[in-house]
Amino acid sequence: MNRRTRSKSVTRGDLRKIVARSFLLQAAWNYKGLQNLGFLFALQPVLLKLFPRRAARARAYKRYGGNLQTHPYFASFLLGLATRIEEERGRLGEKIKPREEEEVTRDVAGVLSGIGDFLFWASLKPLVALIGVMIVVFAGDDLAVKLLGPIVALVLYNLPHLYYRISGVFEGYRSGEQVLNRIHGGYFYKLTEYYNTFGCILIGVLAAHFCQSNIGNWSDLFDLANFSFLAIVLGCYLALLRRVGPTRLIYFGLVIVLLVGWLGR
Repeated sequence: MNRRTRSKSVTRGDLRKIVARSFLLQAAWNYKGLQNLGFLFALQPVLLKLFPRRAARARAYKRYGGNLQTHPYFASFLLGLATRIEEERGRLGEKIKPREEEEVTRDVAGVLSGIGDFLFWASLKPLVALIGVMIVVFAGDDLAVKLLGPIVALVLYNLPHLYYRISGVFEGYRSGEQVLNRIHGGYFYKLTEYYNTFGCILIGVLAAHFCQSNIGNWSDLFDLANFSFLAIVLGCYLALLRRVGPTRLIYFGLVIVLLVGWLGR
């Protein structure tokens, strides 16, 4: 490998710079290009290295001047892919057609946006919120344990968030255009199902807890508050049979359980 090729190779240090800058992806969000400026800011260290000439670097900046929108956590995969494409462009003397690159970037951005929204916004966020509420409920009068509720929720949410935000850059660069095969491999869809199923189970546990604390004998089972909890569990089961989204059930069940539990005291 000659000196020129070596100077245009992306190193792990360069990828780490992209990871650090990716946390500011939405700092320059705008109505015209959405996330394009933040995306370009994250790629800038690599573009400066791959295109030392000012004219070539200006063309590289222009390639990311259009509309770009994806999930902010999964944008890391797209950043890694874009780095891989720009590295190939730098080695081949910009022989890659810009239109082909734009189509690949746009297609991957759309897929990542859909999967990321469903995985984090619609599944993981309500699940960790439910876990935090359960810690507060089961803590009783212990204020110290109650304070752990929001802390645990934040930790459980940010562990996968940070993992994909960091590892996605390296995975996208390593896999190149084949990163779509991993995304479409079914892993994220199964993970979403696990989150939703676990959330529905926790709703049942929370309902059982309130029922147990209020039921003294069998006649108490048909009190308004206790009977409402049983109706919620049965209603969630029937709703799942009718293909109602688990995320809606988690939010609905959480509100109803807390409301009825408060009324039953």
